Amino acid sequence: MILVIAASAEGEEDYTFEELTTSELEQRLAEIDTELERLAAYNMFTGIGSTGYTSVPHGQPSKTEWVRIELGKEWLVDQFVLVPAVRRNQNAGIESHGFPLGFRILAGTENTTNIVASFSEKDSLLPRLAPVIVSCPPINASWVCV
Repeated sequence: MILVIAASAEGEEDYTFEELTTSELEQRLAEIDTELERLAAYNMFTGIGSTGYTSVPHGQPSKTEWVRIELGKEWLVDQFVLVPAVRRNQNAGIESHGFPLGFRILAGTENTTNIVASFSEKDSLLPRLAPVIVSCPPINASWVCV
């Protein structure tokens, strides 16, 4: 699964692209291109590998496993997006795999822990290719656990 977090840090630039000069936009584009070059290239047509994180498969669906992401500093977070890992199946086309039947999203700081969301098998999230989008009131977080 891939986790996307909508966040902003205190003191970060808050602007719209309309406010930037052409030179500033070109600089921002160069920064984005540099970041994109560091990402792994992936081709869904090969049928090899998958996108996203998957744990080692477990024989028991009730096996608990946590993934913790350290954000490096405190961010104001108001949305979490969990995207199923996908792969190409020659017979079925693109399919998701490894998305949990149930999970919780926790987020917090060194001194706080917030339960952002909790899902169980009864919520019928599977099967799915679409992301699970969880919006919440803004919270400070320096880490996230799923």
